[in-house]
Amino acid sequence: MKLPVVRALALMLCLNIGATSEGSIETGLVKTSDLTDWVCDAKIQIHDEKSPSYCGVARFRECGACDTLVIRNNSNSTIDIGLRIKGEGFWQSGPGSFGIVCLHDESRRSALPGCHSLPPGANCFETLEFCPERSGESKGLLNVTLSTARGKREISYALVGDADYTARQKAADAVRLKYLRRLMKNPNVRKVSLNYFKGEIAIDVEVPDAEDIPEVRKSTPAELDGYRVIVTRYIPRERAL
Repeated sequence: MKLPVVRALALMLCLNIGATSEGSIETGLVKTSDLTDWVCDAKIQIHDEKSPSYCGVARFRECGACDTLVIRNNSNSTIDIGLRIKGEGFWQSGPGSFGIVCLHDESRRSALPGCHSLPPGANCFETLEFCPERSGESKGLLNVTLSTARGKREISYALVGDADYTARQKAADAVRLKYLRRLMKNPNVRKVSLNYFKGEIAIDVEVPDAEDIPEVRKSTPAELDGYRVIVTRYIPRERAL
């Protein structure tokens, strides 16, 4: 279930690449609800970077929508775009298969999902989400690299999300944090998270290969402070966009 964006704060970056007549590159974060307006109206306001972009509140094993990254290439050069997210729980939510076209506009402005290589005059967007992996507040960082034949520029956006955990989930997460360092000493353990086991919240010790599960299970307590401990295979999720 997607949760609504509570607040959006964003940044506009104008990167000059040569003469003023060549235009500039505009990039920033906008409310997801304002995405179509941004594509169809070049004058929509994009805020500065003084405050982080708030991704809203999400429950355990659910996700909340962050603001949407937008890039407009007003220059005469193709832009190569590199994107990476840092921080637990912050991900690319997937651009989907549909772009945006302004049919009421004679210029037929449009934007395509996925920002990788952007030719002159084109627009693109990337949707982001926050899926909490811990209780309380989480902080992340979206790094954007813009490269042209004339140079490279990097910019970062701070992201913030809040987890809406139940009292039982918060207590389990406190136990997870209490024993995290001890559990991670095993070289075969990749991650320690929370999961459900037979309808109850459990501490999940994740290992990279299924063959490691029996060995790790032998050296891992079956229970920690009243919470069941399970061992499962770690399934990585790519952070690079």
